[in-house]
Amino acid sequence: MIRAIHSKEDSPSLVISKAHNKAHTAAGNRIARRFQADFTPDGQFDIQVDDLKVEVETSASLSGALIRLETVPGRVYIAVTNKDGVLDALAMSTGRVGVMDAHGNVVRECNAAG
Repeated sequence: MIRAIHSKEDSPSLVISKAHNKAHTAAGNRIARRFQADFTPDGQFDIQVDDLKVEVETSASLSGALIRLETVPGRVYIAVTNKDGVLDALAMSTGRVGVMDAHGNVVRECNAAG
């Protein structure tokens, strides 16, 4: 969700916050259970176990999340909440960030070496 906030000088700045919808929450909880981890949507990463980091995204938030994850060390995945989003993630990602479906199935491995 992007919303404009006006400062005292009336110049807008953007505040970006992740929209937590039902699909995001359901997929996050499902994947966290699969990896025996906690789903923390307001944390640094939605799911983190050892060097595995997973961000759960909708199609709308995919682009920004991929940009952020490109520089994160370790095994990094983006899990998308629907099939169309998985196809979008595969097309948009460079391969550094792996892609998972909404069930935590790896569709494409990440390139942890960078």
